[in-house]
Amino acid sequence: MDWAVSLENGFVPANQFPAKYRFDVSTQSCSGDYVVFALTVASGTQANLVGINNLYTAASPACTGSIPFVSFAYNTLTNAGQIRTSPTLSVDGKKVAFVESTAAGSYFHVLVLPSTIPSPPASSVGTVLSPQTPSTCTTPTTPNCMSTVKISTAANTDSSPWIDYNNDSAYVGTDDGKLYKISPVFGGGAPTVVNDANWPVTVVTTGSFKVLTDAIVDDPANRIFMGDSNGYLYAINLTAPAHATAARMAVGWINRGNGTAVVDAPIVVNDAANPSVDQVFAFTGCSNVVGIGGAVSQLPANFATGNCSTTSSPACTTVDLGSATSTNGQPTGDCTTGNLHSGTFDNQFWINGSIGGHMLACGFVQNSGTNWLSRMYMFPLDSNHLITATGATGWNL
Repeated sequence: MDWAVSLENGFVPANQFPAKYRFDVSTQSCSGDYVVFALTVASGTQANLVGINNLYTAASPACTGSIPFVSFAYNTLTNAGQIRTSPTLSVDGKKVAFVESTAAGSYFHVLVLPSTIPSPPASSVGTVLSPQTPSTCTTPTTPNCMSTVKISTAANTDSSPWIDYNNDSAYVGTDDGKLYKISPVFGGGAPTVVNDANWPVTVVTTGSFKVLTDAIVDDPANRIFMGDSNGYLYAINLTAPAHATAARMAVGWINRGNGTAVVDAPIVVNDAANPSVDQVFAFTGCSNVVGIGGAVSQLPANFATGNCSTTSSPACTTVDLGSATSTNGQPTGDCTTGNLHSGTFDNQFWINGSIGGHMLACGFVQNSGTNWLSRMYMFPLDSNHLITATGATGWNL
């Protein structure tokens, strides 16, 4: 471990991430590279949005002063809520957007960061235990000010804002199953929730669980993709949704509770070896396909409404990410109550696509007939460019 810094009582929730700015694999910048952490702090006595730079212990030239350095620390709470999802930075790194979730609803904030991000020997803007409170501004244009708009009376616990930078719009899901569009965001105008003939979209129309994941915008497909806590994957028309979804695919064991949800945003990619239609990969801890427990399902971006347990390939292709029970070392499809999170592709996929590429994802494996362990799986893609268990490998964690 190169370094550690205390964020006191705050933490970043599971399956959420800090935002990073200006990272380059070949060039290090002690002052220009920074990371923003959004924390689940419900009190104004400490910071809930913390920026850290001076990140490198072996930079050339060497970073000066404290490594790392808390560059800025804000108390952004306006309604006694928490930041439960990931923050998102503007392209120029001068603003950050995030959602505050409260008992009274969810609020979209855009905070303008210091005009020059402090680094040693400069003084920080606030500290973790003595944060700066940003001033209030209608339009996010002045350093250290924050613009706020109420999204909904529902909370926001799993849907981070997706920013469409080309159109200066944000998409945020709320825990009552609705998807909202906010525009403008970073362009200087007052952030506004769009209410018109298309927005908001009622995504979840059936089932007891309505928490939505992040929205993923796919311009070539003209669709937005997201999952829900019932176990569905949704497609929404990007330009004219008319308040409704375009398609719904049952991926998890629908409406069955713990472990059956889609809790992470799907992965949407263009396969270099099969570029005609983008591909969508959704993850669940309990598939509705008989004989499969945890799972990753692959669908073309133009999928229609269906069910992965009855919709034949290539419309929905599902592989097993492990089960609570097994026979001769092979999973038998019994689900655990654990959620599964999104995997990732290996470097070979990004170079050549499905020809030689692999999907890596963490799942389950039986342990001595009593408990289950975590297991990393690596799945190839076949000659039809579909994920397959044939030739898959894995190792216990």
